[in-house]
Amino acid sequence: MHRFLRSLHGRLTALYLALLLVAVGTCLGLASWQVGRYVREVEQRVNRPVARALAHELDVSLRHGLGTPAAREAIRRVQALHPALDIYLLDAEGRIVREFEQQGLPARDQVDVGPIRVFLADSTRLPLFGDDPAELGAREVFSAATVTYEGGQRGYLYAILRGMPHASAAKRVGESYVLRMLAVASLIAIVLSAVGGTVLFGVLTRRFRTLMGAVERFRTGDFAARAPEGHDDEIGRLGRAFNEMAERTRAHLDALHEADDARRALAENVAHDFRGALASTRDAAELLLADDGSLSPSTQREAARSILGDVGRLTALTDQLVLLSDLDARRLTPSAEPFSAAELAQDVALRFRGEADRLGVALKPMFDRPLPPVHADIALVERVLANLIENALKHTPPGGIVRVAGQAEGDRVRLSISDTGHGIAPDDLPLVTRRFYRTVQSRSRGASGSGLGLAIARELVELHGGALEISSALGAGTTVAFTLPTRAPAPSIAGGPARPIAS
Repeated sequence: MHRFLRSLHGRLTALYLALLLVAVGTCLGLASWQVGRYVREVEQRVNRPVARALAHELDVSLRHGLGTPAAREAIRRVQALHPALDIYLLDAEGRIVREFEQQGLPARDQVDVGPIRVFLADSTRLPLFGDDPAELGAREVFSAATVTYEGGQRGYLYAILRGMPHASAAKRVGESYVLRMLAVASLIAIVLSAVGGTVLFGVLTRRFRTLMGAVERFRTGDFAARAPEGHDDEIGRLGRAFNEMAERTRAHLDALHEADDARRALAENVAHDFRGALASTRDAAELLLADDGSLSPSTQREAARSILGDVGRLTALTDQLVLLSDLDARRLTPSAEPFSAAELAQDVALRFRGEADRLGVALKPMFDRPLPPVHADIALVERVLANLIENALKHTPPGGIVRVAGQAEGDRVRLSISDTGHGIAPDDLPLVTRRFYRTVQSRSRGASGSGLGLAIARELVELHGGALEISSALGAGTTVAFTLPTRAPAPSIAGGPARPIAS
């Protein structure tokens, strides 16, 4: 029961029953008051002519004086016939001239004649209540009639009706019957309303309980929990809002997990690259330090080249990390200027010619026709081309070819780097531009690299309002392309994965 009363269903039911009891109690009170007024109205209407009949019976006595033997005899006769009436003789101002009960002095010596005049003038405004001379502050239904007494004075015969036996009996019977009937009807209404209200509130709150169950499951870690939809009411809209919030929360959690995976990958890759480069540098440095003059000049030069190569790889990795930090903090803003994309691509390719020859790969710039100048940040575009060419050379076996080409496409220039390397599996294709992501083939072949080249290239291209497009097939090579505007574009920082093209 305690748990039920703590639930929304229980609280609504308890509140409904409380309001029902207040309403029934109010209705019973109003009904009792109205029944009392009705009974008093009937009492006054039935006994309306009583005062007039008494005035007629006492007319002669009143005119000749209340102290005469005939008057006293008439008064005794009236009291014998109507022993329960409180009868008073009032002057025109309402002052009590005579009290016929002979039971002591009245509590007041004057009554308000306003209700008496209304009673005599209007028979529809009943019940009317007048001052009760026997008790200060009390008001009772009455009967009244105009009279002339002692020397032609005008006044009122005023009869309080509270003591009429038949009226009091009718009042008690009427009130008890009606109130008993109302009490029974109210009890039945309360029971039926309580049962019906409990069932109705249970039905109405069922969907809310279902929604609360989904929220509770989501709170305890079941992030797949969703609320049922389908109704366009407050609970339905609340359920849709919860589902949208749950989807966003799930997406944020997935993003946090991905970021956590990326941080772990960063630590692993950076540690691996630094450890390998530092170990190689240490070995070369120890070799040179241990030289007692027996090393040949060529061996010394090879050790020095090894140290320089390791320092170069560490420097490049550090530069990539700094560039990623600038991209994350949005501190990198392209400084666009017009330049020839074909000339820049040929210059970058020439820089990698020695590396290509060392690997036994043919690096071929292929610009057969002039291209319009592009409007972009030349240093960032140079970085993109360098990353893409370097990545293509790493994944192309000896005897393969890496081509750098370009063509005009409307108001943009398209640059592409194609290789005849191992290619990328379809499952890896949407993921290769993620930071620190390395394909299964790269990991199995033990290829070097931090997994940042394509990610940096994608984000730099997107800074220029473009997108990195990758098409590949296993064993058939890979083509990576991007476009640059020939007019100044609006800077964009929108990110997202590379758009793969079906191979």
